This record gives sequence, structure tokens and C-alpha cells, in this order.
Amino acid sequence: MIDIGIRTPAELIDLLITNNIHCYMAQDNIMDKNLSDEERFKASQKAHEYNNRRNQLIRRLDEMMGYGEFTQLEKSYNSQFEKQVKTKMGEVEK
Repeated sequence: MIDIGIRTPAELIDLLITNNIHCYMAQDNIMDKNLSDEERFKASQKAHEYNNRRNQLIRRLDEMMGYGEFTQLEKSYNSQFEKQVKTKMGEVEK
């Protein structure tokens, strides 16, 4: 993984744009009914990873510009689909 602490603002923006595209594609796969439940579940895990990376990149950019204390990015993708797949796969805690 790339150390975002030593990147320039332009590099971080480039990483953010690329990451957002990957996140969108993963989210699109979650909704693709032609994919198996396992493929869609894996896509949901990737979407989580990309969203976490997005948050890291935004926080770092905000810190570089002096706005770090104002960054509010908490999101959750606890989708109904993920719950259904986890239940089906026996991974849900009761």
C-alpha cells in the first residue's frame, strides 16, 4: 500500500479519483443480479476497503490544507444484501 503521508496534494487527488472509480465499480457489482452471491459479497467487501481508503485520502488532504479537525466521513455499508449473504454463509453473529 502506498504511504499517503509522503504524497503531494496532486498525488493524493489522483489516488482519490482512481479510488473513487474503483469504489463505484465495486458498488455497481453489488447490485449486479447476474453475479453470484459470493461475487457480490466480495464486491461489498471491496467497496468497504475502497471507502476506507477514500476516507484516509480525504483526511490527509484536509490535514494538508489545515482543515483536518472538520473532516466528517463516517459511513457504514451494512447493506441488507451483506446481511443476507452472511446469514446464508453462516457468518452472522446471533
